[in-house]
Amino acid sequence: MIVVLTTYPDSKNARMAAREIVSRKLAACASIINIEESYYRWEGRLERQPEFMLLIKTTKTAYPKLEKFIKKSHPHKVPEIIWLDVKGGLVEYLAWVQANSG
Repeated sequence: MIVVLTTYPDSKNARMAAREIVSRKLAACASIINIEESYYRWEGRLERQPEFMLLIKTTKTAYPKLEKFIKKSHPHKVPEIIWLDVKGGLVEYLAWVQANSG
């Protein structure tokens, strides 16, 4: 299992992405976390924006299609897409993620 993180500039796009990701079985679950403010440097400027993070529970097998979907549908030119390896957890939950991710 892996956890994929990506952020969206607004709740509408985040909700649409989460719904599509789970509907297409690119992941078992996509949770939306409201981030009050993010600070980052973009094209030489310091930016400050609210963001909505998707915490996506999926598999390494499903990841390539998930990444492709995010890149194609995301409003940013260079979206944040990172994944973290999950080294353990409740066996039944990990099995559920495996069964529900393409």
